[in-house]
Amino acid sequence: MHKAMRKLFIFSIITLVLSFCFAQQEGYRKSWALIIGINEYQSLPMLSGAAKSAKL
Repeated sequence: MHKAMRKLFIFSIITLVLSFCFAQQEGYRKSWALIIGINEYQSLPMLSGAAKSAKL
């Protein structure tokens, strides 16, 4: 009985993980992202690649 419960537990965990993986892929198919690169902050040293990286 112990082996059967262990197999059921492992199967349940694998099923749960796979369901989360597929659910996240469906949710981001029609998503957009706004990326802003700022090189010059008032209170921080000047950055050299933030704006360039945002354009990529």
